[in-house]
Amino acid sequence: MQNYLLRYRFFLPVLQAALLLLFVFPALQSVVRDNDQASLVTGAMQISRHQISPLHDGLYLFDKQYGTYLLLSLVFKFFPGFDPITLGNAIQILLYGIGSILALYVAEKRGLSRRIGVTLCLVPSLILYAPFLGTSQLSLAFLLLSYPFLINRAGVKFYAGLLLLALATTMRVDAIFCVPAIYTAISARRTLRQVFMDKTMWLFVATVTIPLVIGILIAPPSIYLPADHFFVLSFYAALLVFAIGLPWLVSATTFSVFGVRAALQRRRWSTFYIVMVASVWCSLAYYSVQMYSARYFFPTFFSSFALLSSKRGRFWFRWMKQRHLAVQRVGMRVLTALSLTPWIVGVHFFSLHSGKLTLSNPTLIPTSDGVLPMGSLAAFQASLIARHGVVDQNQQSLLAARSVRYKPCPDGLVSVYFSGMSSFIMQAAEEQGLRSRILVLQDTTSSCPKGRYVELRALVRGETNVDLLLRHAMKWESAPDALRPILSVDLTSPANDTTEEIKTLVAMGRRMDFTYHALPAGGVPTNYVLEDGHAALMYTDERSCLPREGKTIAVPGSNEIWAEIAAKPVRRSIAVCAMRSGAWLPVEVPQFLQAKR
Repeated sequence: MQNYLLRYRFFLPVLQAALLLLFVFPALQSVVRDNDQASLVTGAMQISRHQISPLHDGLYLFDKQYGTYLLLSLVFKFFPGFDPITLGNAIQILLYGIGSILALYVAEKRGLSRRIGVTLCLVPSLILYAPFLGTSQLSLAFLLLSYPFLINRAGVKFYAGLLLLALATTMRVDAIFCVPAIYTAISARRTLRQVFMDKTMWLFVATVTIPLVIGILIAPPSIYLPADHFFVLSFYAALLVFAIGLPWLVSATTFSVFGVRAALQRRRWSTFYIVMVASVWCSLAYYSVQMYSARYFFPTFFSSFALLSSKRGRFWFRWMKQRHLAVQRVGMRVLTALSLTPWIVGVHFFSLHSGKLTLSNPTLIPTSDGVLPMGSLAAFQASLIARHGVVDQNQQSLLAARSVRYKPCPDGLVSVYFSGMSSFIMQAAEEQGLRSRILVLQDTTSSCPKGRYVELRALVRGETNVDLLLRHAMKWESAPDALRPILSVDLTSPANDTTEEIKTLVAMGRRMDFTYHALPAGGVPTNYVLEDGHAALMYTDERSCLPREGKTIAVPGSNEIWAEIAAKPVRRSIAVCAMRSGAWLPVEVPQFLQAKR
């Protein structure tokens, strides 16, 4: 059956279209993946309404993704009556859908192995991120659109491909990592001297350099990555296996082995082959010490696609078939099966060392832009569609922010205290036709002492000037059922009852004598268990204090458990239990956490 399907003409673009129709288009909603997306949409809305100049230097990473801001502002200008977040998501889905189907059609027509093409189509992160606007996937969409034109190497089509490549660089600057792969994929093998004499190479250099220079000229340079390094082996391995996929990793590795072998056997062109191999991994290597998100993989994906679908990719596949025919047949069937497996089966971990297979309840990987499932992708996407795109705290924060009716200051601006989620408040205010500004931690003297907005979690986590704000009156502003409540602060009035509630939460958040375990997808938080100074969110039997097995991988930041309690407006009692005299018994919980405020 598998071989019959693979013989179908233009199988790869049909498969890609089916994936988009089943898992991406139905997931189109007015929700965001992360706060970066909210910042992009807010900035683009301000540009489209002529509230700020397109050359404004206060926008998030404007110098490195200004193309995204300008594209969105143009779309918002032509469709002013549409929901901006839905419109932004739709633009990405449309461009990525057209680009991926067209690129796969041309690649298959030029001889790309359909089995290799299946492993590329089924890379999990490509589908998981597609419904949510992001500069990485928008840049990937333009890279895929450029592919059918760049392979011509001459004429008007080639220059059209260069233009699309330049646009991809304006969407997100890390598209420059794909240039070595594109060049080695479409060029004849050359010595280093011949490369420097090649007109095509210099055209590529100019194509990516001009957008970079424009970005530097129109806005002050911004730091593309945080200064601190981040590398957790278990987290990195989880992204490689469940977001990128073992089939892609095996294919890219064996192609690299083929390239290194060619470099050793053909010394005259060894530099060319080494550059070809390095181009597959350079982007992934650059982001490896700060792999906060699977989106950083997208330039590497396109580099591998360009090379595997090139003449050298076909030589590699033919070389594998000729030398190890039986092994190759079995290996490719295994890779195809491994590509399909995470779409059906997932892993549910109870701890780092124990877990089970599941069809519908995979453990979720926390990333900088939301959660990713450890397998069971089809069930996860179906659940995402059923929940109208709400999957984690990012969407909950936006929904809470949208439930507030904002009151501007006398100067017409909405004042927002800075936090990791403040961009959602700014986006919601912009949707109500109001501009906003960020307040620095020490700001107590501006012309707007009333109506300063802050998210509850920012106070609990200490992301803003908590001690100062807790001296003044506060008011719940978001809807009663909001899972990420938002408050307003009145600097002209002393602390009130709401302030006292927040003080209790902040005191809880400063405790450092417990650890937090994340709740699995689909779980119900019926118990926060305290034992020997440690806490774990676990499955329990209804309101009983008898814990069942159900805790998952620990999340850094011990105060997160209290942030979760604080941010959840509870309509019934929460059972918080502790071990007393050998038995699990309820412990006292602040009254405002037990009942609706």
